[in-house]
Amino acid sequence: MESENNSADTGAGEALTHNEIMEQCRMIARKKVNEVTELNLPFMDTEYGRAIFEEQIYGILLQMLSFVGANMQKNRKQKQRQGIEAAKAAGVQLGRRRKYDPMEHIEVFRQLERGEISVDEAMRTVGACKSTFDKMHRELRKKELL
Repeated sequence: MESENNSADTGAGEALTHNEIMEQCRMIARKKVNEVTELNLPFMDTEYGRAIFEEQIYGILLQMLSFVGANMQKNRKQKQRQGIEAAKAAGVQLGRRRKYDPMEHIEVFRQLERGEISVDEAMRTVGACKSTFDKMHRELRKKELL
């Protein structure tokens, strides 16, 4: 049983909110960034403006995380598209299999058309409910097989 949400580490599971990301950035900044003084960039001088410096770091980290996330999503969608195209080219049928194939029961539908059996008998023989039976019947008529 999983005790913690590892979505930040693995990229799986629920997405982190903006506030959760910012809190993680603050923790990283507190642990990893000590006093940094840059003489050429006064806004990064932590001696006087630690809050400004932290916000700069948070902003940069958030931009990096957003960029990485967007690229991962783009790559995932591209690979998925390639997989679907390859499957279609190989003739793989995508989607759910049909439970009933009307071509397997065409003789039952022909008997129904000729009046040899009733609708109830035909439905029992095919083993389908009324709506499925009607759908198969319409499909065969549309193909002009009845």
